[in-house]
Amino acid sequence: MLSFIQLLTTTLIPLLTAWQVQTYGVDFSIKHGVGGRANGSLKGLVANIQFDEAHPELTDISATVLTSTITTGLGIRDSKIKGDEYLDVVRFPKISLRIKGGTLVAPSLYRAVGTLQIKGKDQQIPLTFRCNKKPFVPGQANQSAKFSTQFTISRLDFGVGSSSWILADSLTVTVGVTANLP
Repeated sequence: MLSFIQLLTTTLIPLLTAWQVQTYGVDFSIKHGVGGRANGSLKGLVANIQFDEAHPELTDISATVLTSTITTGLGIRDSKIKGDEYLDVVRFPKISLRIKGGTLVAPSLYRAVGTLQIKGKDQQIPLTFRCNKKPFVPGQANQSAKFSTQFTISRLDFGVGSSSWILADSLTVTVGVTANLP
């Protein structure tokens, strides 16, 4: 016979799985000029990923990247983006994303609402994310999974620059993380 504590911890309170980041990519793309695109990336990802596909409603993911690491491959543009008008990296050194909860919508595909913070401004963003787990191999030290999402935001909602004919208001962000179970 199970004790009350055993019953509670095994059936009523599922334990979330904590994933440890191994590799990642945080990339963005925005239209600029006459039909061109500027592509770039951010580094310095620190993430806490609590996820169990059996209980996606309990998902709790928080992640930050360092604004000072932004790179587009063009130094003069990078310097402008880091300045006061755009990211203001001195006053706002991090961009953060928090996802609480999720709903399975297809195999390995989840829907959630995230809170994105840029320049101290929070915005709720609907997003979908994938969790593709590699098949478990008995005796293998670590279980591995790839988490990924892509979403579009308006930079103006966060006070990043001003409206301009040369730079689009919206940009696409792509995040990919490979993580292991400890």
